[in-house]
Amino acid sequence: MACLPIGLSVYVDLRPFHVPLLFVLPTIFKTASLNLLLLTIAVSFWAWAEPLWMERLILTPTRVWRQHEWWRLLTSGFIHKDYAHLGFNLFTFVFFGFEIERICTLYFGRTLGAAAFLLIYVGGIIVANLPTLWRERNNFAYASLGASGGVSAVLFACIVLNPLRKLALLFIPIGIPGFIFGVLYTVFSLTQARRQPDDGINHEAHLAGSLYGLAIILLLLPHTGPQCLAHIFGWFQAIFGGN
Repeated sequence: MACLPIGLSVYVDLRPFHVPLLFVLPTIFKTASLNLLLLTIAVSFWAWAEPLWMERLILTPTRVWRQHEWWRLLTSGFIHKDYAHLGFNLFTFVFFGFEIERICTLYFGRTLGAAAFLLIYVGGIIVANLPTLWRERNNFAYASLGASGGVSAVLFACIVLNPLRKLALLFIPIGIPGFIFGVLYTVFSLTQARRQPDDGINHEAHLAGSLYGLAIILLLLPHTGPQCLAHIFGWFQAIFGGN
């Protein structure tokens, strides 16, 4: 198992994919995933060094809503609060983002596969910010940043592709099937989004990004929906003694 923090930190069991590491590593360095990883690191460090640019890139709903600075819906996903925030998101992205691009490339080819991956990840960042934009459009004190929306999108896309893959909380390393983890994650994010706790976490963005990732992978690869359900039903049959 490998440790993958994502707001709620998770472990992931890589074994079900049966992908030889020596095959994957050389291809990583030619991918959109790596370019996004490096870009996110560079922009985050740049914004820390230049507070003026941090202010220009961060999601400030009132400025988006009133001054039409729509780029903030995207650029806020490339900056982070601190090293831990950046590390948690990118550590998870390495495992799920690279895997999603690899699968998209297998189905669509390198160019269209990269485009499909960008649709999932970059689209997840933008869509995840929309509920926050609406809710906080009149709150001049509110600002949000981080790639959690995009990371949540690729996480849930991976869950659809392999719903039995083991995931677990970082500090409770007991693996559970991904589809169960996804349900628990969704319920938790929805509950926290409604409560609006003062914990510095945009649970609404996590929830929106997750649901977007679920929807967009089913749109891109419709056959994965029935396959996902078949795996889940098979798991229940095995657990409860079905044939």
